[in-house]
Order: sequence, then C-alpha cells, then structure tokens
Amino acid sequence: YTSSVEDIFDLEEGQYNLTMTDQNMCEQIMSFDITAPDELTLDFSVTPILCFGDDNAAIDMTINGGLPGYIIAWTGPNGFISSDEDISNLEPGTYDVIVSDINFCMVIGSVEITEPDELDAQADVTPITCNGADDGAIDITPNGGTPGYTVSWTGPNGFTSSDEDIADLEAGDYDLALTDANDCQLNITITIPDAQKR
Repeated sequence: YTSSVEDIFDLEEGQYNLTMTDQNMCEQIMSFDITAPDELTLDFSVTPILCFGDDNAAIDMTINGGLPGYIIAWTGPNGFISSDEDISNLEPGTYDVIVSDINFCMVIGSVEITEPDELDAQADVTPITCNGADDGAIDITPNGGTPGYTVSWTGPNGFTSSDEDIADLEAGDYDLALTDANDCQLNITITIPDAQKR
C-alpha cells in the first residue's frame, strides 16, 4: 500500500509508515498501527430435553471477539423470541440467533433442540389356560426413551417383580412402571384375562 494523500481511509489492519518532507527536504518519519477486534464468533452449550414432551432444554451462548455492547436476537418455534444471551425452558426445534457488536459487526448462529422418542412398551400377553390357574405370562418390549430401562411390576395378591418379562401369573391386573436411563417413566396396566368357562 502507498499513498501521497495527507489523510488515508479504508485501511486494513497493519503498520503504516508516514514520511513527511518539507520544502527544505527535512524529513520526519512516523509509524501508525491499525488494529482490529478479534473475529466475532459464538459458542453454544446445550442442555437437552431428557423426556418426550418436555420443554426444559436450555442454550448457554458464549460470545467471543468483536467489541462489547452486543445486541442479541433469538427466534425459535411457535413465535419464540428473546434478547437474552442464554435461553431456557425450550421445546424441540431450531433456534436461530443474530449477534451484533457495538461496531455493527454481525454473526449468525443456529442450534437444533431434539427430544427422545416417546417411551412405550409393547406387551405380549399369554392368558391362563383354566380358571384358577396361574400359568399366564406377560412379555414386554420397551421402545423409545433412552435405553437403560428398569422395570417394576405389581399385581394381584402382593405380586411384585423387577423382571422385564413375567410368568406363572394368575388372572388380574398387572401395573408396570417402566423407567428409562433419564428417569422418564411410563405407567401402564396390563390384564391377564380369566379363561373362558367351558
């Protein structure tokens, strides 16, 4: 870069050396450093949704570079808006943010919030063969949630079990509490029917 103009504009970052000479060929040399802020960038830390149907996710945003005096504009699902740096109580969806610094330098970011599938259990019921028998069974297949399931059964006459599949059952209602690795819980009742009288 060179110029013979007294005032110079639109300069990039770096050192600029000025040589001034008068009519008597006297010289003075001066140096000027043009600096720039660090690049404006964003970092995100996400607290996810642990259970299907919850709206308790959070996004912690860290703003790097630029010059403080930031203006923040979040938008998200169902008309969500916020000017806070960190946002919480979020449902699933895409959250977009625009951050401007005091010099109107701008950066855009986007964060996707997801949720696990709904916790469910498929049940295969084996009815009792004869009235008064105790040869019924329930086999379950957990689905959704976050694997790492635990099971708690209760049933007639003080029946309890922590086994996923249960057998040697009498007729009646069996209550299942199915819990996944994130402590999300499903509660359902499965019935072992009476055998038909002949």
